[in-house]
This record gives sequence, C-alpha cells and structure tokens, in this order.
Amino acid sequence: MVRSGGVLRRAFAAAVLGLGIAAGAAAITLLSMLLRSSTALGGSCADGDAALADGPCRSHTGAALLIAVACALLCLLAVSWGASVLGAPRPLFLAWPVLALTLGWNFLRDGFDPPMGEGLALGYVVGGVVFLLLGAAPLLLRLSAARDVDR
Repeated sequence: MVRSGGVLRRAFAAAVLGLGIAAGAAAITLLSMLLRSSTALGGSCADGDAALADGPCRSHTGAALLIAVACALLCLLAVSWGASVLGAPRPLFLAWPVLALTLGWNFLRDGFDPPMGEGLALGYVVGGVVFLLLGAAPLLLRLSAARDVDR
C-alpha cells in the first residue's frame, strides 16, 4: 500500500528532476553564449583597469557567469536528489561531457572562422580539440563500460 505522502514526494521528485535537467541545459547554454560573447571581443575582456584584456566586457558578464555556474551546481544537486528518490538512473555522468563538448565546439568554430576576421586561429583549434577529447573520452568510457555489463 502506497501512502499519499509517498506519491506526493515522488511527484515532487519527478518535477525537480525534470526542472533540474532543463535548468542545467539552460545553464550550459548560457555559459556557451558567454564564451561566444567573450571571443567576439578578441578572446579576453575585463572591467576596470586591466591592461592585458582586449577590451571591456559586455554589460553584466561577470554576474551572468556567476549565475550560470551557481545554477549548474544547483541543478546537479536537484537532479541527483530527484533521481535517487525515484530510483531512476542518474544522468550526472553526462554533465561534464556536455560542458566539455560544448566548449570544444565553440573553440573549434572560432578557430576555423575567427570572429576578428583573420585566417585560421590555431590556438582556438588546439583548445577545441583538447576540450573535445576531455568530453568524449569519459563519455566513450562510460558507454563502453555499460555495454560490457550488458554482455
């Protein structure tokens, strides 16, 4: 017999799990957009008196970065709790590959089509390949381990 409190807790956990995944995707999208806005300015920006930066940051970039990272961490906790209450598989192992692959894609895109109009930007291409490897390696290892368990 299932108590009504258990049903409500499971329904709340399902909602938290779904919202956590959606908000986590939004946080990664925001981080990607922040990277794009930074590379559009030449790759670095700073507020105040920063001599090494290419120029000033667009408005509220620092606050947006802080909010995106905090949201991503909160989403990891929410997804972990929701999945544990429901007894569902935890998709947390996908967080790092998604973030690293997204950054790799952005770096490769900027490397082959630099926003400042020059030719090939080798530094961005190397960074993109490194992030692709950092994202693909754990994902492929996890998928191969799961395939081996099924045999």
